[in-house]
Amino acid sequence: AGTGAGANPPVPPASHINTDNSRSGGGGTRLAGKAERAAGAMVGSQALKERGFQKEQEAGAFKMQSAEIAEAERLEKEALMRRERAVAHGAHPDNRHLGGLQNANTLSDVTGGQ
Repeated sequence: AGTGAGANPPVPPASHINTDNSRSGGGGTRLAGKAERAAGAMVGSQALKERGFQKEQEAGAFKMQSAEIAEAERLEKEALMRRERAVAHGAHPDNRHLGGLQNANTLSDVTGGQ
């Protein structure tokens, strides 16, 4: 038994699997909300200001949800990589799937249908 540098390279730590700090969604809605809120302030419309504030809040919530989902997907990917490595080192093949064999068919979106 070696150190794992051969056919089964070490799994990178969680911080290295998905490091593309891209931002997606929410930005346009937030900008539109700020514009509506500013327009409402200029013309004195409380309803327009409130609608702009609401759009900003929705954009912030969407951005937070997107970040949480991206982090969950990153962690799931890392877990699957580690499970594959464990099976390659002799663990029972049923351990390849997150949650065990009973979840094998429910995770095809994570594993890409494998």
